[in-house]
Amino acid sequence: MYQQIQQEDATQLRHICLTDVALPADDGVSSFTQLKNQQPATLCYAPPLSTDDTAEILFTSGTTSRPKGVVITHYNLRFAGYYSAWQCALRDDDVYLTVMPAFHIDCQCTAAMAAFSAGATFVLVEKYSARAFWDRYRSTAPPLPNVFR
Repeated sequence: MYQQIQQEDATQLRHICLTDVALPADDGVSSFTQLKNQQPATLCYAPPLSTDDTAEILFTSGTTSRPKGVVITHYNLRFAGYYSAWQCALRDDDVYLTVMPAFHIDCQCTAAMAAFSAGATFVLVEKYSARAFWDRYRSTAPPLPNVFR
């Protein structure tokens, strides 16, 4: 697969990393699981950060005007995480599951950062199945407002 892409020179892609072990691998293709298992348990380097440093730039959809970049700071993400964790009363023994797309600010602030802030387990699934939900993940914090609990 990778060799075919290289031969066609159709992309500037330098690495292919497979998450599905059922797919065939060839030269130039890496297994995500193998790469992950080779990494140390702790970060080798943590750069100094200020709360005002830019964490990411998200682009609006442009529904009312042209799309624009919105600067999200580290403080924005941390505050949203702590506040959302407090709102949901998340604990470190909770499992927080979401099917929201990771590129969306709601997933980042109200799900991922909330779970990280509380020390909870965060599960991001590609496709939701109500039948498999409880048995597979044993989620203790479904993403429902408190009014529905």
